[in-house]
Parts: sequence; structure tokens; C-alpha cells
Amino acid sequence: MKKRAFILALASVSLLVAGCVNPNGTPNNAGTGVLAGGAMGALTGAAIGGRCHAGPDALIGAAAGAVVGGLVGLAADQEQNARIKAQTPPPYVVVPSVPPASSVQPTGIADVEAMTKAGVTDDVIIAQIQNTRTVYHLAAADVIGLRNAGVSDKVLNFMITTPTFWATR
Repeated sequence: MKKRAFILALASVSLLVAGCVNPNGTPNNAGTGVLAGGAMGALTGAAIGGRCHAGPDALIGAAAGAVVGGLVGLAADQEQNARIKAQTPPPYVVVPSVPPASSVQPTGIADVEAMTKAGVTDDVIIAQIQNTRTVYHLAAADVIGLRNAGVSDKVLNFMITTPTFWATR
């Protein structure tokens, strides 16, 4: 019985130390907060309950700790997401032309997807991007979304290299 309790305690501590991670590799503070709060609440409840009420009080403590830990972790996740969003550059910008073309709109990601779905050739899509002088700063999710929309490797490669393309012009 002691060996089983030791293994359970060791597994619990390992899980708490490792924490939870989202599929994209960022920390999941809400999940970690639920685990840590639940564990701390269970320990506190068991200690308060003593010999007579350790089990029920541990359950109550675990539930309360999980709720509070989850809320604190969720707030940390929201703050982290806002900070990341503020630091991320927009997916595209327009490089000003020598005489400014005031009526030219940038070719957005949705525009590239629409042209691809409409069967517009790669050369025409690339020419449109060049004419609007759009510079893309694509995240991995943008590249995956464009690829899933059927955008060719030729167009994707051009979009990815637009910062250096316009820097040399």
C-alpha cells in the first residue's frame, strides 16, 4: 500500500511540475492552474478534516482549489494571448510606391485564397501581389491555412519572400 501511495504521489508531483501545454507548444496556464489548485486544495482539505473527515474535506478542497486555480490560470492565459497578439506584426503591409498609389488596396490572404479557388493562375496571383506591393509576414498557421485552401507552393514561396523581395527593389 505504501508503494502504491508513493507512486501516486510521485506521478502527481511530476504532472504538476510539467504543467499543461497547448497543441501549439504554448503553456496552458488554465490547465496547470486546475491541477495545481486541485492538488493544493485536496491537501489543505485533508489536513483540515483530520482523521475523521479527511476524505470528504479533501474532495471539497480539491474542487474549490481546481476552480480557483483554473480561473487564475485562465486570466494568465488571456494576458499572455493579449501580449503575443500585441507583439505579432500584421500578416501583410503595403510597401509605398514611388508615386504613391492611393487607390491600390493590399492583396490580403483572403484575396489570395479567393483567386486560387477561382482558378486564377500562379503568375497572375504573383503579379497582383507585386502590383499592390504587399509584404506578408505569415505565421505558420497562415501558411497552413493557405496550403489547405489550395494555394500552390510557388505562390506561397513568393508570399513568404516578399519582405526580401521589396527590400531589394
